[in-house]
Amino acid sequence: MFSYEMPSKIVFGKGSVNGLGAAADAFSADKVLVFSGGASAEASGVLQEVERALVGRKIRVFRGIRPDPEISSLDAGLKLCREFAPGMVVSAGGGSVIDYGKAVAAISSSGEDAGDVFRKKRLDRPGTIPFVAIPTTFGTSSEITPYAVMTDKASGIKITLADGSMFPARAYIDPSFTLSMPNPLVAASCCDLLSHAVEAYWNRNATPVTDCLAIEAVKRFMSCYEDVCGTPPVPGARERICVAGMFAGMAFSNTRTTASHSISYPLTVGFGIPHGVACMLTLGEMLLFNSKEGSGKIRVLCNVMGCPGPEEAREKITRIMTGLGVKTRLSEYGITLGDIEYVLDRGFTPERMLNNPVHVSRDDLRSILERIF
Repeated sequence: MFSYEMPSKIVFGKGSVNGLGAAADAFSADKVLVFSGGASAEASGVLQEVERALVGRKIRVFRGIRPDPEISSLDAGLKLCREFAPGMVVSAGGGSVIDYGKAVAAISSSGEDAGDVFRKKRLDRPGTIPFVAIPTTFGTSSEITPYAVMTDKASGIKITLADGSMFPARAYIDPSFTLSMPNPLVAASCCDLLSHAVEAYWNRNATPVTDCLAIEAVKRFMSCYEDVCGTPPVPGARERICVAGMFAGMAFSNTRTTASHSISYPLTVGFGIPHGVACMLTLGEMLLFNSKEGSGKIRVLCNVMGCPGPEEAREKITRIMTGLGVKTRLSEYGITLGDIEYVLDRGFTPERMLNNPVHVSRDDLRSILERIF
């Protein structure tokens, strides 16, 4: 027995944001609260298109959401949302902007405090404000998942809030908005996308549906990632990578992630390593470690990656990172051997480790971190 849930309506392609007005009509939203990042929102042109699609409605725009936002930063967004009382909340930006708006839409209507919600990792009451996501990056897939990830600087960890009510009501995916992404962000997004797809595929929570989506995401990624990073990118490459990201999101929205994502959070919070890169740093070693699982999935994964076995697949992952211009060793990010215990203390989360297809202990993960040191 298995189940699969994807209540988000996905509209893909150039000009898809034009449907935002119809969405506001469907939700009887005369007032719309829009969240965005900084200069990137202007560079992509997304805000102008959002405002054009919502002409005739009262719009408030909350700008300046930074990458990896802290939980405490939600207070300002919640205050505005509760005062403005919008009929719809829209996030136009990268994964952090989407997570921020998603959390505000959910928590605002519940009447709870953001810190309390994230500490207990649950909503006592489902959010009721319709939320719409318009990504300007690829790879996070936050626009079609029920998760919001926020940073708790005091404890040096990231906390994931997950609730079925947090699936965006609409996702407008226009690949043209990703053309203004700087190359380092493109590289980190590629890493995040592949990590999501691979971790969904070997996940203990995987189903026949998520397997199809995840392995298709890997196939599509392998066929186009090299074309995405050019300046300008190869024509059509961003469309192809955005489809791969969509499939990856549709997979891990139901499986969640595993050890590589778990251990990535302190690498990002404590050492400033971009999230996607932090995930992919351990992905090759985890693939080799998980080759002990008996279902044959790792063999399938190796075949899709064009590799005869897990050793070669591990090396290919390293080559992909190098080709993207990404450093592959912990020491290259200023991490010392003494820091590994800090990373384990904050990144060895039992709930994510249980998703892994092979039992992984703290000692196992320590060995993996030492091998990539």
